[in-house]
Amino acid sequence: MTADEVETWVRAMESVGVIADSAAPLLLAAVVAVFLAGTLVRRHGGHAKNGRLPPSPVALPLIGHLHLIREPPHRAFHRILARHGPLVHLRLGPSTHCVVVGSADAARDVLKFEGSIPERPQTAVTRQLAYGASGFAFAPYGPHWRFMKRLCMSELLGPRTIDLLRPVRAAELAGV
Repeated sequence: MTADEVETWVRAMESVGVIADSAAPLLLAAVVAVFLAGTLVRRHGGHAKNGRLPPSPVALPLIGHLHLIREPPHRAFHRILARHGPLVHLRLGPSTHCVVVGSADAARDVLKFEGSIPERPQTAVTRQLAYGASGFAFAPYGPHWRFMKRLCMSELLGPRTIDLLRPVRAAELAGV
C-alpha cells in the first residue's frame, strides 16, 4: 500500500466513525419507540372486545409475571391469589397467558362452563408425545375428554386410591 492509499483508507474509516457516532442516538431512540409502541399495543389492543381477563399484578414487558414466581410456585401463587382474588390472569413470558384458579368454588364455576372455553392448541409436540393428543391433559373437549375426566376422578381420586396413598401423604407432610 502506498501512503496515499493508507491516507484514503484512514479518512474513510474516520467518516464511518463519524456516521456511527451520529447514528447511535437515533438508533437508541428508534429501539425505545418500538418497545413503547409494542407495550401500548399489548396493553390496550391485545384482547377481544368482550374478552375480559381476571385481575392481574403488574407485568414486566418481556418476562410478564415470571419475576413474581421466585419461590416454589404453589407458595407464589398463594401469595398472588391472596392479594388479587380467587381468579388471576398471569403472563408467563412474552406470549403465554394462564389463569390461576385459587378456590374450589371458582374452579367449579370455571369447569362448569367448559363449553365456552376455547379448545386446547394442537401442536406437533402434543401429537407426538401425548399419543395424538388423546390423553386427559391434551384431548379436545367432547365425549372422549368427559370420559377421561370421569375415569381420572374415579380411579385416581377415588376413595380407595386416596386411602392407599394416605401413608405417602403423611410421610411427605412430615418432611415439610
